Amino acid sequence: MANADQLVLMTRPSDGSEGLERSVLEKLAASHAFAQSARLEPFAASVQKSIEDTRGLAAELAATGEIVSQSQKDIARTLGRLILDRHSIYLYADVLDAPDVCWENPDLDPLYRLVSKDLELAPRVELLNARVEVVRELLVVLSGELQVFLFSSNHYVFWFSST
Repeated sequence: MANADQLVLMTRPSDGSEGLERSVLEKLAASHAFAQSARLEPFAASVQKSIEDTRGLAAELAATGEIVSQSQKDIARTLGRLILDRHSIYLYADVLDAPDVCWENPDLDPLYRLVSKDLELAPRVELLNARVEVVRELLVVLSGELQVFLFSSNHYVFWFSST
């Protein structure tokens, strides 16, 4: 049973060996959801850093018509970090996978799902992905703008120097 920030598991370890095993399995199922929640935190921090790194870029482009605060290489690095974060969330972190204990003991799945829902794992992953996508779109546009700017500047310098 989940209540506010407290989780109470009803099986008592003193109910014999079967009760002890059940108690351990319940704790394992619930702790998996807690571990998944903890695993999301580094990704959330990295995405937040990317947001902070790119916060003023669109405004800078709108105000001045160019990006001078970051190079194309800086933007590419931030884009790479975002791609790694998204990749890690889905491919390496197993963030939304049900634990093996739930596959082996299907009666524990409701407990795992309850804790997972209480910790808002799925909405947090969706929010992280939405944030990654917004920053990624900005970086792709800015990277393209920088390439156009650099190409046209180099072309102009070449043209200027050849006359």
